[in-house]
Amino acid sequence: MVLQLSDVAPGRPYHAALCRVSPRHTTVTFHTHRDFYELFYVLSGRGEHRLSAGCQALSSGDLVLVRPTDWHYIVGLPPAGLEWINVAVPVATWRGVLDMAAVVSADDLNRAHTPELVTTSGQDAARLEASFRTVLARYALTGGKLDLMRFIVEVLELLATEPGDATLMPEWLVRACAAMSDEENLKGGVPRLNELAGVSASHLCRTMRANYDTTPTTFVTDLRLRHAEMLLATTSASLTAISYRCGFSSPSYFSRCFHSTRGVSPRDFRRQAREAVLP
Repeated sequence: MVLQLSDVAPGRPYHAALCRVSPRHTTVTFHTHRDFYELFYVLSGRGEHRLSAGCQALSSGDLVLVRPTDWHYIVGLPPAGLEWINVAVPVATWRGVLDMAAVVSADDLNRAHTPELVTTSGQDAARLEASFRTVLARYALTGGKLDLMRFIVEVLELLATEPGDATLMPEWLVRACAAMSDEENLKGGVPRLNELAGVSASHLCRTMRANYDTTPTTFVTDLRLRHAEMLLATTSASLTAISYRCGFSSPSYFSRCFHSTRGVSPRDFRRQAREAVLP
């Protein structure tokens, strides 16, 4: 399922909700967000944040930033399940506030394979919970953009990297990796990434290991699989067509890569995504 902000908050600048899931139950099966980031703060209980790229354990005090490229759902664990506050932030607003604050960029937070998770306690946890409860209360009273911007600024301190970290990422690498999200570049694979970077293959490999802790091959494969998830969930294209659109050499190789990293076949992933939107 691909959600848009207008689906949950038509005409509103953001969406906020108090959410609960009982033990061994889940939220909507795998879904992603077309035009918004999702920030959630765990108030109580235990759970799992299951993602196409892995699984995060959740407990009281955890702050998570879910990006528009992440496919995910949440599972409650015994004995009490999980309770959290969820805030949906439009992409344009999120990037605008981050640009003005200049403490961390959206690209920095988008860099990791899994969403940013920060565990808080003590005064940090109390302050963060107060911010989420306040923006939730304001939403119930037709909260506006100012309420949302104030909320983003309040949580940024915990999400921001250490001063100077953002400057360590070479600009050529950021540009090249961002450009690889384009389907035509994705089809070109590692050779195309190398062309976009404009450096030698060995230098690209060393720099990606230092900054992303991965190799160019693994990076491209992960991008291809994420694009495949989107196509499986939102189009009726055949598995063969999807495999070639994403740059895989054959449908069988695509299916093996997908199953080994996602735990389900492409066909089963598509079925689950479609079942999630049925009434």
